[in-house]
Amino acid sequence: MGVPWLLRVYKKWSVHKNHAPTQWESDYNLINQEELGLFSEYLEMVLQFGFVTIFVVAFPLAPLFALLNNITEIRLDARKFITFLRRPVAERVKNIGIWYRILNSVGKISVITNALIIAFTSSFIEETFYKVFISPDGSLNGFLNFTLSDFNISDFPGDLNILSEPDTSVEYCKYQDYREPPTASNKYEYKTLYWQLATARLVFVSIFVCLVFIMTTLICWLIPDIPKSVKLQIRHENHIVNDVIIEEELKKSKISWKEGNTMILEHIISQIGNI
Repeated sequence: MGVPWLLRVYKKWSVHKNHAPTQWESDYNLINQEELGLFSEYLEMVLQFGFVTIFVVAFPLAPLFALLNNITEIRLDARKFITFLRRPVAERVKNIGIWYRILNSVGKISVITNALIIAFTSSFIEETFYKVFISPDGSLNGFLNFTLSDFNISDFPGDLNILSEPDTSVEYCKYQDYREPPTASNKYEYKTLYWQLATARLVFVSIFVCLVFIMTTLICWLIPDIPKSVKLQIRHENHIVNDVIIEEELKKSKISWKEGNTMILEHIISQIGNI
């Protein structure tokens, strides 16, 4: 908003310092909108849409802030286009062009990224797995210990000073992972539980993506891009245009037929006169 306003003030000052401009001079001295002037506007919205949709699970309030921003920006852009920029030359287009494909691709990517964020950066899968398969009463009692593994302090390298004042009474410590205990033959390797959770995460991602794609496809099928009333109106207008074209063609053919008959009669009369 600042750059167009400053340019408008400068142009207005440069025009007013010589004489009082007329209305057409004031309109002409507005900032000229380039051929790709809307590129930055589309790009701004696409970037915002990408950040909101791709990382919405990480920050669920992002859509709210985007909505508040867009409500304000609608009015600011309207003022900018009406008062700061010169009116562009109108061009007929069917849609927003390549931007639709970009938005569609970002929407599909966002489904996958949100599924991965839920599965691999949150404890949703672990908690669900624990309540369904591990917990005897279906609650999260004991869930914290379920996520921890044991480590024998004596397994630290000798030259690694972990404690400034070693406590000989402490033999084990816990850390968050799913590894075998130090008493096992394959100590500190991943448990079978780790691979079960990894499989559950991948299954969740697959189901999540399939469900969302099915829902979006169903919604697109139920809600067409062009409403039925608009389609009927377009067909009605096309029918009227076709009738007008046919009537004009009939008029032209009648006129050409009359002109042809008149020429033939004139030719016959001239031949009779010559005889």
